[in-house]
Formats: sequence, structure tokens, C-alpha cells
Amino acid sequence: MKCLVGLVLFLHWIQVQAIFEDQAGQNDWYQQHIGGVSFAEFAFRSRERVFLATEANVVSSLDLRDGSIAWRQVLVESDTVKALALLPKPPAVATLSASGPSEEYLRLWQAHDGGLLWERLVEGLHSEQTSATAAAAAAVTAKPALLVLPDVTGDGASELAVFAQRQLQVLSGSSGEVLWKTSALQHWPDVQLAHEGPSADGSHTLKAWALTNGGRSVLEATFAAKDGEPVQEVHETRLAAPRTNLRRLADGSLSQLSSEDVAPGAWAVSPTVQHEGKEILAYVAPSSTAAAHALVVADARSGAVVNRVDMDLPTSKDVSGNLIAASGIWMAVRVKGQATQYRILVALEDKRFILIEDGKIIWTRQESLATLTSSIFLELPAKRSLATSLAQSVPLTLRERLEAEFLGIKGQLGFATAAEKARLGSLKAIKSQRGRPDRDPTGFRKLMVAISEAGALHGIHTGDGRLLWTLPVALGQQALQPSVALLPWQSSHDPSRAPTVALLVAGRPSELGARLLIVNGHSGVIQDSLTLSVQPQQIVAIPGLVREGLGEQSLHLLVDGVGSTPRLHLLPDTPAARSHLARLTTDLHFWSLDPQTGALSGYAVDKKTLAALQIWSIQAAQAGQAALTVASQDPRDKIYSPVKVLGDKSLKVKYLNPNLLLVASGTPAGVSSDALGQEVQALHILLLDTVTGRPVFRQSHKGARGPVKAVLCENWAIYQYWSITNHRFEMAVVELYDQAHMGITIPDLLLHTSNATRSAFDPIAIEASRQSFYLPSALKAFAVTRSARGATAKFLLFGTTSDQVYMMDKRQADPRRPMGKPTAQDMEERLAPYQELLPLIPQAAITMDKQVARLS
Repeated sequence: MKCLVGLVLFLHWIQVQAIFEDQAGQNDWYQQHIGGVSFAEFAFRSRERVFLATEANVVSSLDLRDGSIAWRQVLVESDTVKALALLPKPPAVATLSASGPSEEYLRLWQAHDGGLLWERLVEGLHSEQTSATAAAAAAVTAKPALLVLPDVTGDGASELAVFAQRQLQVLSGSSGEVLWKTSALQHWPDVQLAHEGPSADGSHTLKAWALTNGGRSVLEATFAAKDGEPVQEVHETRLAAPRTNLRRLADGSLSQLSSEDVAPGAWAVSPTVQHEGKEILAYVAPSSTAAAHALVVADARSGAVVNRVDMDLPTSKDVSGNLIAASGIWMAVRVKGQATQYRILVALEDKRFILIEDGKIIWTRQESLATLTSSIFLELPAKRSLATSLAQSVPLTLRERLEAEFLGIKGQLGFATAAEKARLGSLKAIKSQRGRPDRDPTGFRKLMVAISEAGALHGIHTGDGRLLWTLPVALGQQALQPSVALLPWQSSHDPSRAPTVALLVAGRPSELGARLLIVNGHSGVIQDSLTLSVQPQQIVAIPGLVREGLGEQSLHLLVDGVGSTPRLHLLPDTPAARSHLARLTTDLHFWSLDPQTGALSGYAVDKKTLAALQIWSIQAAQAGQAALTVASQDPRDKIYSPVKVLGDKSLKVKYLNPNLLLVASGTPAGVSSDALGQEVQALHILLLDTVTGRPVFRQSHKGARGPVKAVLCENWAIYQYWSITNHRFEMAVVELYDQAHMGITIPDLLLHTSNATRSAFDPIAIEASRQSFYLPSALKAFAVTRSARGATAKFLLFGTTSDQVYMMDKRQADPRRPMGKPTAQDMEERLAPYQELLPLIPQAAITMDKQVARLS
């Protein structure tokens, strides 16, 4: 009988450790974004596509039918795309990008899948030029230009003309080889290029021009496209009136009308397009009618209107009533039968872009989701509240349930095709009900409210990733873009009441105080709007919640003017909030840091008068160094246990200080290690109490520098840095324990004989356990998991340079891992033998084979 029970348990263990093939590598949802559009080119050959380069330095191709991403290539974050062009032979996309003043790259991508065909570093002027010539050329800020030429070499591929690094050069489209180059235009600013030809003898020419003399003159030059021989020497022509721009027509000639003449009051004007022997362009401007936007197609030579549509684009205004302007427009013209179709792509300031055909919106992409900066998770509506107003989940029909069962069997047997696996995934998503608009008993379905860099607030369903609502908060003029902070505001134990979040919009020069918006988390509707008397530079979370009935109100302290006497403002400033503040058993403190000088100051808050007083100040960085990073305790973290149980059943008391701060200082970013020398460089780690400014722990790493990524949680800190000595990224961990309670026992904890709160001003003996490891990747992001009660094991989350996220058990970075063979006590604590390498195994990648671009 015992053998039978053991066999059953063994088989049950095997069953729970296995998954089916169709379950492997499954995400709840995965979305790709590309960012706001900077350049666009339409293509209608074999597939209807539009090729884009974006502000996020992404090159991509979208399907014109539905706006889905066909492919995308994410460039290095500092590699800004300056120009984009489409080659007909071979079908390819050319991009010109700059990683610095003297580092520009020309790349060619396959049009059908985005594969890189070739890459070339655009060379600058030769070093043998005189110093005076070099200085004069360097003083010119030249805008790069890119133009596609026909096949002038006879190799069957188009050529590329590029003006970059103050040189004009033509490259082969098939290999990227430089055919010819000239520095005749090295003093020209903002060069424009055009192709002319073929002439009667079959030759092609390349024409270049630029405005000069404050827009009063235009410089022109013409070169043979094949070998670069000058066809027409550089000459200057005076203009009748000063011009801010010259439009290039499709035939290469200069338009006699400026953009202001052709498109008066336009936000954005498209490049010219040749159609039925005419040069036409499109522009978007504020409409003079009741509609918000006017889309106009006009003759580029005369300015005569060819086609005009007045329409309201979705969400035309932000919350301040400012009209959301267009930042770019591109047009393509097609003839279907007797009708002419105008396809217009409009990019808006809030990072949306919309495809419009004959006045009808075909699709819209919300690309502000590509730059989310902060988020708050809220409970979804209860089944009896706002759930009825949201999109309801549709249950599977009998036929769909049978189809799911059949496809599941095929997948388990390995006979399912890719299309069948995708269909099974969609059916499982519906069956799982993870997309339901109401909350679930386990609490996994949430509503994520997130703010983007573009100033738009979004409500996102965490079950399937769909966008529930969008609120344009702070747009208008880009030059006056304010800072926006997202704060928790109100929650309730009444499931019929929607939680709210607060948006603090600060930094507009035209406004004396910040603006506070209270937003309904379920619908995105603004419930209240207030204008404050301060422009906060820092926000301090006040512990605890103000409870009024079933509602709970979060409190925040706004700090205006960090200095010797900063001004404070309680948010919300109500009698209940003041009463809660007065009843707090703990004092309120906050700190400020100057990253350049390393000056760190601490402030105390008078809870009755809301006055702030600077009580300490230290120099956190040594002379010639800078503060590289700081890490503080997350006030939302819950402490499950104040002690650590050792293998011999004894207890070590954790040093739990909510006011602990980590400051890493060292060689400033941008300063070369070779210039300073390895022996004088060091990374300094300081852990201090922000109430008193007293150092708790110090650590110096010689021959090390930033960048530094750090986390601080409970009684331990982990940080990664660059080791100049070992030429690799290393990771150090330190755990702090309270030596004043070394003999504490479990009965002491149960009877609360040692559960006393200690003042920050009382000295305390600290025991520090520390160790160093080697992580085989630099980190772009570093975080720690958190649970509602703190009862779950802590896991480290690594965002790597490959834009993937790995999860690692904190116990692998335990500083007490034994150096030799583990003892019985070590094995009781499950401490693995020490190895300097912390491996990033593929099975630990929670993003699996996906990438999260621009992870930070």
C-alpha cells in the first residue's frame, strides 16, 4: 500500500512539472511601438507599405491596410535619424543618422523584412586641410541631406547622394561604395539636393542649393551624377525678398513661392509630389470652420487649392483647451479608375499619427505609449459598477469551444501549423476571461494608469493590454512642455466607487503655480481641477492614509524651492489631512541632492506650521567627483519578518531603517578613464540615515567607476558598477544587521519583548555582510519584486542592454554564500557555494524571446 501511495505521488509530481508544447513561450500580451513620426515614405509596388523613421530612433514599415508593424529596427538611443529615402532598385530604405557631431552613419535596409544590407560611416573632411579652413567649416552648422538617384553606373541599382560631414558624396546603392565626393560645399548650411535628367545624351546631374546671407541669397551648384565633375560652378543669386525656406519641386527647380505663401498658417507641410504633370503638396492647418483641422492639397507652384477637407481629428484638444497641432504630414496620390485618391499621414504633437484617405480615417496609432514614464495600478470596476459601460467579454460559442479542443490536441501532438497555434492562442485568451472589464477574485486583473513623455494619460487593461481611455493632459507648444507627476489620490472599500489619481502639471513659465487634476481611474474623466500657489520641485509621500468612511485619501507634501528655507504645501490641504499629519507618531524629513557638486542636505518638517528647516548638510562626493546615483527605500514595501533565521536556528535581527539612503559617487560621466589614470579612480558607496545625516556604512571600490545601477530594500543594498581593473561590470551586495539584539530568540519575538522602536539619534552597532559578484551584462534597469504583504521571496529584476528582463532569486546574491564546501548549517539555509559569476540563464528571461525597446 505504501509503494502504491509513493507511486501515485511520484506520478503527480511529474504531472505538475510538465507543460504542453502550445503553452511554451506564451505571453499574456505583447505590444510593439515605434514613437512619434519624423520621416515617412509611401510605397505601392508589391505591398502597400509606409516606411517611417521616428523620434525614438526607430526605422519601421507599417501595413497601410491596418497600421500594423511589418518590421522595425531599433537604433542606438543616441543615434538620431536625420533623413530617410526609399530606393526603387533594389527595394530598400536608406537612413542617415548621427550619433555625434562627427559620427554619421548611412544604412540600407531591405524593404520587405528590414534586414540590414550595408552600413557606412560617413567620412568627414581630410585632416590635411589648413587649420583656418577647418575652423571655418566647423563653424557652419550644416543640416544633412539624402537623395535617391537613378542608376548612373549601370549596375542595376539606384545610387544615393548624401550631404553630411560638410561633404557631398554619391554612393552605390548595391554595395555602399563611395563613387565620388567633393568638399566644394563645406561652408554651405542646410543644403538641398535635386536630380535632373536624363538629358539628350542620357547623362544625369545633381543639383545643390542653400539659402545664405540671412535668406537674401541662394547658392547653387551642379555636378555630374556619375563622376562629380562640376557642370555649373558655384554661383550666388539675389532674391527679391528674404526667405526662410526654398521648396524643391519634383523636377529639381526652385519654387517661386515659400511654404508660407503656399500654405498660410500651416502647422506642417508635406514634401512635393508629382501627379499628372503637376507639383502638389499637402498641409494641415487650423480650420476656419467649426471643424478643428483643415487638410489641404495645393499646387506647389501657384498655391491653388486642389482638394480640401475640414474635419475633427479624434481628441483635438488637451485638457487646457489647447488645440493639438500637427507636427508632420506626408502624402501619396493614387488613381483608381476615374478617381484620384489622396492618402495623407498626419503626425500630431501628442505622438499619434493618423492615416486619412479621402477625408476618412483609415487607422490611428497611439505612439505616446512608446514613452511611458510612470504608472499606478488600480482595481478594475466591480461587476455592478462601471463594467457595463466598458467592452464586455464575449463567451466562446459551442463551435469555438470544440475548435479550441481540437487545435489543443493538434498542438500537443505537434501537428498544429503556425496559423492554428495563433488561432488557439486567441481562443484561449477569450476563454481565460483575462480581458474581462471587471475585477477578479484573485486580483490579477488590474487597470494600469500611465503617463507618457508626451503628456498623455492612458488607462490600460493588464489582462490583454488594450487601451481603455486616453487623456491628453499637457500639450500645446512643445517649447513650453511642462513636467507631469502621477500620484495616487483616492481609493475606496466601496466597490461601486472608482479610484482616482492626481496629475500635477508644473513648470509652465506662463503660470504662477502648478495645476492639479483629479482623474477618474475607470473612465479617464477629470473630476476636479485646482490651481496651486507653488511650483513644486520635489514631492514627498506622507505615510498613512486619511480614512473618511469607506474612502482612503493619500497625502503628499510639495516642496517649492529646495534651499535653506524651502516652501511646503500639503496636498490636499484639508482639516482631515492636517489632523492626520498632527497625529503621526514619526517625524517628517526629506532630503535634496545636487548631482554636480555632491552636496546632500536634510530637512525637518514642523507638522503644525508646515515649515521646513535644514538640519544637516554633508558633501557626499569628493572633490573632482560627482554623485552618480541614489537609491532609497520604497515606502510601499512591506516587511514580513524583522529577523533572519540561520541554519543553527539562531536569529539575526535585520537593520530596518525606512530613512536609509544610498549615494554612489565617483568619476563624472564623460570623463575619460585614461585621462585620470586607473590608480586615482574609485567608486564610493555611502549608506546614511536621512534623519540625522549620519553615515551608516561606507565602501570604496578602487579602480572602479560608473555607470551605477542600485537598489535598496529592507536591510540590503545591491549595486552594479564598471571595474576598470577587471574590464567588466561587477555587482556588490551588502546586508546590514543590528548587533544590539544578537541574542534574541523566537519567544522574545512572540512576546514582543524586543519589539521597540529605536530613535534615529540613538547610536547603534551595525554588522555588515558584503560580497562581490560578476554579472555578464550591463544593466539598463534594476528593480526588486514587491508583494502586498511582503511574504513572498524577493527576486531581482535585471533590464539588460539587449532590452530583455531577467529574474533572479535574491538568495543567489547572498553575501553569506560559503567560500568552500557548504556546512550542514549552510545547507539548512540553502546557501549555494560561492561563485563570482551570477549567470543569466535563458529560462530566467521573463520576456522570453521578446524585447522591450528603450527599457529604462
